[in-house]
Amino acid sequence: MQTLTNINEIPQNGLVIIDFWAEWCVACKRLEPQIEAIASELGSVAFFKADCDAQPQLCSDFNIRNLPTIILLKDGVELERKIGSEQCRNLKQWIETFVE
Repeated sequence: MQTLTNINEIPQNGLVIIDFWAEWCVACKRLEPQIEAIASELGSVAFFKADCDAQPQLCSDFNIRNLPTIILLKDGVELERKIGSEQCRNLKQWIETFVE
């Protein structure tokens, strides 16, 4: 998984997952191993992490209000997002519904 520092780094083609997190977020820490495992299994999907404390402008660009937030983009356009640990269950199945 790559670290995202700027909105211009986001690929404009294909499927992209952005994991917005923070060091102090307990739910984010619990979710991290799951996201890393999914990233290693789904090689056709680009996975990025964005630290909201280190990249406040990026979080503002995506209107991030709660953590964790997982955003799914296709060809540069946001299709869906999951907010909070409860919505982040079954991430792999959710992502796979968008993989062609």
